[in-house]
Amino acid sequence: MPDYKSCYFSAEDTAQPATPLVPLGNSVIGVAMYNQNAGCKQSVKNEINSFDQYNEHPDPTATYHYNIEPLNITLTQTNLP
Repeated sequence: MPDYKSCYFSAEDTAQPATPLVPLGNSVIGVAMYNQNAGCKQSVKNEINSFDQYNEHPDPTATYHYNIEPLNITLTQTNLP
């Protein structure tokens, strides 16, 4: 069984393409998880004012998602690994 609490950091692969601006997964409560960038590979700081109290906000297609820490999960779920 892998030890997910251990971290291994390697050199960045500069040949690797950027992640697409689409959901990369779903949270345990079903909200989409995006990468840390805003649209057009801009800093998410440009969208911070559109976040609700749990760091969620909609994309242009009205899909609610997280770009940063999902506070609705980390502040309320006590049984996370």
